[in-house]
Amino acid sequence: MKKLLTISILALGVIALLSTGCTKNNIINYDHVVQELTLGITEYYGSLDGASTTNFDLWIYSSGLNYTESLDFIRFSGIGSALSLQMYSPDDAELAVGTYTFDSNSSMNQFTFDAGKVYMDYNMLRETGTFFEITGGDIEVEKKNDKYTITLTLITDNSSQLKTVFKGEIKAYDRSAEVMEMDKRTLTSAKKHLNYTSY
Repeated sequence: MKKLLTISILALGVIALLSTGCTKNNIINYDHVVQELTLGITEYYGSLDGASTTNFDLWIYSSGLNYTESLDFIRFSGIGSALSLQMYSPDDAELAVGTYTFDSNSSMNQFTFDAGKVYMDYNMLRETGTFFEITGGDIEVEKKNDKYTITLTLITDNSSQLKTVFKGEIKAYDRSAEVMEMDKRTLTSAKKHLNYTSY
């Protein structure tokens, strides 16, 4: 009887593991292609179109990609993988802690995001490789001291689900000067429709 009880408990444990899944930190596993995403940045654009929220673009990417702080429109180079997300924070100083939900209406309300892409083995300068649009999901942002934990559950335009957790520091860059040099409405439209490497 004890042996049967032990087997039953072990079986329940296996079922629980299969039900909850196991998401490794800083790893993106998309269509059986695994990449390590160890770097993170936010780009501050300020308030767009008079919205009461602040636009931060979040990038989580692999070591094969290089980021430049220059204010020209091509910011990434190299070949690698990345997640990019256009998010709206109630906090003007940083990407606020909380859960962000995809907003297909692009209302720019607080705790929403309305655009994003998945890049896999992508050449940023030549714009070759695999990428998908993000069309749904949630992003949970947590912060302790200078370390972030960002849990992403995303849906792509081919109806696949992507889950990952990023843990680490996120560097912040101020790109609001770009907004000052361009019409804000034009910038918003461009960011949603052009490749993220060219806005």
